[in-house]
Amino acid sequence: MQFTRMFDCQDFVLKNIHIVNPSAEETFFGAVRVVDGVIDDIQRGAFDLSGYAGEVIDGDGKTLIPGLIDISVGFGGGKHTETARQIGLAAASAGVTHIVADPDGSPTADSPSAVDYLRRRAAGDCVVRADICAAITKNTEGETPVEFGLISDAGAVMFSDGDKPFQNTEILARAARYAAGEGALLALHPEDQYLSEGALVAAGRIATLYGLAGSPYMTEVIALERDCRIAELTGVALHIRQISSRFSLPIIERFKQEGLNVSAGVSAHHLLLNDADVVPYKTFLKTAPPIRSEDDRVTLVEGLRTGAINIVTSAHRPRSEDVKRLPFAEADFGCAGVETLLPALLSLYHNGSLGLCEALKPVTVNPARRLGLPGGEIKKGAPADLVLLDLNAPRRILREELKGGCSNTPFENRFFEGAVLKTFIAGKEVYAEAQTESAA
Repeated sequence: MQFTRMFDCQDFVLKNIHIVNPSAEETFFGAVRVVDGVIDDIQRGAFDLSGYAGEVIDGDGKTLIPGLIDISVGFGGGKHTETARQIGLAAASAGVTHIVADPDGSPTADSPSAVDYLRRRAAGDCVVRADICAAITKNTEGETPVEFGLISDAGAVMFSDGDKPFQNTEILARAARYAAGEGALLALHPEDQYLSEGALVAAGRIATLYGLAGSPYMTEVIALERDCRIAELTGVALHIRQISSRFSLPIIERFKQEGLNVSAGVSAHHLLLNDADVVPYKTFLKTAPPIRSEDDRVTLVEGLRTGAINIVTSAHRPRSEDVKRLPFAEADFGCAGVETLLPALLSLYHNGSLGLCEALKPVTVNPARRLGLPGGEIKKGAPADLVLLDLNAPRRILREELKGGCSNTPFENRFFEGAVLKTFIAGKEVYAEAQTESAA
């Protein structure tokens, strides 16, 4: 495979392709022309190449989709995580063209200077587009709200304390008021830590059978109701980072119907796995929030179909094996997900759970619009962030073949359909399958 790190433009026509545009919910056979990093023209059927002297790429009947946007990626660097370069290379190989880094990296994204530094570092090291989610409170400790206006001016695209839930409602309300005044988007992790303290998996039959402390669904539901009420009180734009319980969906739907500016996210692994997959003691599936029952999984997929859930993320939490291959109670939470985000969603298309546009909207146009990011669509004038894929190519997930720095995937040895052939950012090919690594 080959990686290229520059975003300089490359003009070409990509013909003989099935074009999928989730924003318009349409799929058709045709061609696209890319000029100066943007989509200059789209034609159905054969492209008229008369007088065209530029590069022509034959798509050989394969499928073209917008590049994926993953808004919850951990890449702070450090002993047990990954570098921005490693995650960027992994993302490009998996059709992810834009990532948003979680705030709890090194340094914590809690000041204008830290956000500026992290953005510059990502621009220099990361092969894909990268933006920063800043912290809501200093050092993500839930105590002192940050300067939302100055940090927004420094380039932060949203604010979150990552997987740390707020316990002090007064501080959350104060932060929400500040954020609302600056037009900032808050992304919260709904969890009542007093109810989930010591929990290792979701509460239920599996937890009881294997003697593992379980987190009840109420720990999410209670916090979610509170967070939405705070947003209602303050008028702040709210995004719920990840929901895991079927009982959370009616709350989201009710507040949306009441006009609250709220969106909801879910991780790819919560859409494909249930708590029975976690045993016997598979620490690569130890996540926060925990993977819940099959009823929860099915309802979350239905929430995507109805639009109650807007965004799917990889919830990429890379951890090295020395902190994951431990007794279940001692192992870290988190899993590597950026390389399996697209295969996981395509599996919901292949098994008939979702249409192709339904599966792709939550990782393309929806996050782009919610965060005001470029891309997510295939239309004239849009950035040429594109992915050419073989929709039906079989693939087996082998952790030793993953390209990131950590391989704690919850989908080890699982079979999927769909292989990325080429990834373009601003018309520049940043990944191509079946080329030599030495060309990187």
